[in-house]
Amino acid sequence: SNYAGPVRRNEPPSFGVDDLPNLVDCVLISHDHMDHLDYWSICELIDKSTVKFWVVPLGIKSWLMDKAGVPPEHIIELEWWEAVRLSKDSLSSSPEIEGLVRAFDTSSERASDDYTEIYQRRTLS
Repeated sequence: SNYAGPVRRNEPPSFGVDDLPNLVDCVLISHDHMDHLDYWSICELIDKSTVKFWVVPLGIKSWLMDKAGVPPEHIIELEWWEAVRLSKDSLSSSPEIEGLVRAFDTSSERASDDYTEIYQRRTLS
């Protein structure tokens, strides 16, 4: 959306939901801060595209089901260091750097994840 949490962005997003294909293989969500988990962007994505999988850290699955109506069979919830295979590629979750820096910040009780994708024998982080 045009907001990063409660603050209006100075620059528009580099691309919008209309720029995405009708079928999206995977959406990765790192954590539940407003600048990473925007309710209106999620709703727009659900309205305009079909998402095969939502890959999220612990605690976000229930939010997607309750707030956005995403069916549970489309949500993959990962703990730190857990991996999942999607088609030929695999995806693993690790503690997010921002989460480590904010180790004593209790404003969010949910985990924050970084993801590493192993795609055709190359690692993308």
